[in-house]
Amino acid sequence: MILADYSQVALASILSFKRELQGTESEVKNLIRHSILSTLKSYKKKYGKEYGELVICCDGRKYWRKDIFEHYKAGRKKTRDQSDLDWKLIFDTLSEIRDDLQAHFPYKVIHINEAEAEDVIAVLAKWAQENDLIQVGLESEPQ
Repeated sequence: MILADYSQVALASILSFKRELQGTESEVKNLIRHSILSTLKSYKKKYGKEYGELVICCDGRKYWRKDIFEHYKAGRKKTRDQSDLDWKLIFDTLSEIRDDLQAHFPYKVIHINEAEAEDVIAVLAKWAQENDLIQVGLESEPQ
């Protein structure tokens, strides 16, 4: 199982095109879509034979950590506000692509409201170690 943190994959791939994110709304959306889909496809192609299916783990809208520590990720909004990028357009596009991935692509997409992608990754990694065993000779072992 290949566990991908959708937000990290998406932001890393689109921010490499920062200058190109200044075009029309349609151009920006197409660039973001192409960038994310190409990156996910490359992960599946590179690691799929060895590790199996691609599971896209997404951040929920609200984080449980913020209930415990009110300043959790507080600095990010300030940084985004100072940026010249259209973050509303970027996040809206990321949501659209996430929904498209879930509806039209052969990947599993996990999106839980109060969990972050790393929470999902931790739970799935632990589950895989105990349940998703592979046959090695006469014995089964964790992946």
